[in-house]
Amino acid sequence: MDAVRLNGPKVRAIREILQVSRAELAEGVNIAASYLSHIETGIKRPSPAVARRIVDYLLVAVDQGLIAYGVPITPESDGEAVA
Repeated sequence: MDAVRLNGPKVRAIREILQVSRAELAEGVNIAASYLSHIETGIKRPSPAVARRIVDYLLVAVDQGLIAYGVPITPESDGEAVA
């Protein structure tokens, strides 16, 4: 399976906005922090499985952030915030 294109700088920007450390994200997706650093700087491209785990982890972090700010997330809304 070929490596996928995952925009590393955008991953880093989203991670920083969500206040997730590199170590936390790396541990959460079961990769080395140094490998994540290489992904974020564009030195390496992740496998599709790793890319999916990164995206899934960041989406969960977004949902948790919305909930923390009082924006309910319901299963019926397919992940959309309900006002």
